[in-house]
Amino acid sequence: MQNTKLLEEAVSYFKQEGFRRLMLGFQERYASLGHVGGSVLLSNPKEEERDALEGFLQTNCHKQKNLTVSEKAFSHALEKSKFAEVTLEEILEKVCSSPLISKKEIQVQKEVESQKHFQKLLDKFEHTRAEKWLQQILDEKCPPYLGIKKWEKEDYLDFHSQFAYVLAAINVLPIYRNQKMRLPVFAAEITGNPHAFDENKRLFRYLLYGICAILQIEYKNQCAEDRAEILYDAGILKDDISSFVTCYGIRGICEDSTSHMGMNGYIERQELQQLTLSNLSNLRRALTPNKRVYVVENPSVFRYLTEQDVFKNEAIVCGNGQLRIAVFVLLDLLVEENVTIFYAGDFDPEGLKIAQKVIDRYGNNVKLWCYNRDDFMAASVKIKSISFARVKKLQQLKHPSLKKVAEWIMDEKKLGYQENILEHYLSFKLHVSGNEDV
Repeated sequence: MQNTKLLEEAVSYFKQEGFRRLMLGFQERYASLGHVGGSVLLSNPKEEERDALEGFLQTNCHKQKNLTVSEKAFSHALEKSKFAEVTLEEILEKVCSSPLISKKEIQVQKEVESQKHFQKLLDKFEHTRAEKWLQQILDEKCPPYLGIKKWEKEDYLDFHSQFAYVLAAINVLPIYRNQKMRLPVFAAEITGNPHAFDENKRLFRYLLYGICAILQIEYKNQCAEDRAEILYDAGILKDDISSFVTCYGIRGICEDSTSHMGMNGYIERQELQQLTLSNLSNLRRALTPNKRVYVVENPSVFRYLTEQDVFKNEAIVCGNGQLRIAVFVLLDLLVEENVTIFYAGDFDPEGLKIAQKVIDRYGNNVKLWCYNRDDFMAASVKIKSISFARVKKLQQLKHPSLKKVAEWIMDEKKLGYQENILEHYLSFKLHVSGNEDV
C-alpha cells in the first residue's frame, strides 16, 4: 500500500511538463534497447525543463545549450530521492500511460498477429488449390509474398475480404469446367462486381499470379498480350474482340462437331479470314488442306502470298508483327492436328525473337522457311550500327539456324526484311520437305 502511494506521488511529480520530453526519451530508448538505458538528448531545453532537471539531478542545467541525461545519472538521483523504492520502469509505464515494450517485441507481436490473419484464410480454403498456393507463398516467400504482406500490414480487413476473392477465383477457373468465360462475367460470378478483376485493379495482378502458380505456367506481365494469354490458359477471355488473327485457307470445327460455315464460305471464295478470340473460343478443331500452314510475320507478305496461284490451296497465317494471343490460339488448334508450321520472318533482332518464340512453343512442329544465307543476303540492307538492346536480343536466341542469322547480322552489319525476298518464298515453296530448314 505504501509503495502504491509512493508510486502515485512519483508519477505525479514526473508528469510535470519539465520532465515530459525526458520521460518520452527514456521510453524510446527502451523500445530501441529492450531495457532502460543509454542517454536522452534534450535540444534547446525550455527554462522549465532546466529548472525541473536541475532540482532533481542536483546539477547545474543552465550553462549548456543542450542537455544530455543518462539513465545512469537519472537512476542515481532517483535512489537519493524520496522515490528510491520506485523503479524508473514503473514510473515510465504510468507517466507514458502504456506498458514498456521493445521494438523487437512489437515486431514479434505483429508477426504473430499476421500469422493468425493468414491462418484464417488458410482455414477458409482448407484442402483446396488456393490453400496450397497461399501456403507455398508463405513457406517459400515467393511472389507475390511481399505484396500481400504489405497489404495485410496496411489494412488487414480489406486484405482479408479482397484477397479471399482471388483465392476463390483460382479454385473455380473456367478451364476446370471446360468453359470459356469473359473476364467481367467471371468477376461478377466470384465477387458480384464485373469490374473487380479489371486490369487496373490490384486483384487482377494477384489473379495472374494465382493462375500461373496453379497451372504451372510462367508468370508474364510485360504487355497486355502476355496477360491475356495467361487468362486464356485459365479459360478466361480478357478481350475477345480486339485480339484477332488474319488467315487464309483454314477450316473450323465447332464445339458441336459441325463445320464452321463462315470459315467454309471464305475458303470457297478464296478470301481472307479475320478470326477474333471470341470466334476461336468456339472452335474445337482447326484444319488445313494438307497438314501444313505457312506463317509469315508481315501483313504485306501475307497478302502477296494469298494472291499467288501456288498458294491458292494452302493455309496461311499472318503474324502481324508481335504475335497476338489469337495467333497462338489458332496455331495451338492446328498443332493439335499435327500440322507443320513453316515460319518466315524478318532478319532483325525483333523478327528472330518472334521466330524463337514460335519454336519454343511448338518445337518440332516448326520448320524455318527461307532462313539460309542466300535468303539473308538477298533480304538485307546495310546499317551503320546496332544498339546494345538489340544485340542482347540476338544473344538470347537458342535455335541453331537463328543463331547463324544473328552471326550474319553482326558480321555483315546488315538487317533483312521479308518484303525483299518475295520471289524466294515462291521459288522454294515446292522444295519444303523433310526436317531441314529451307
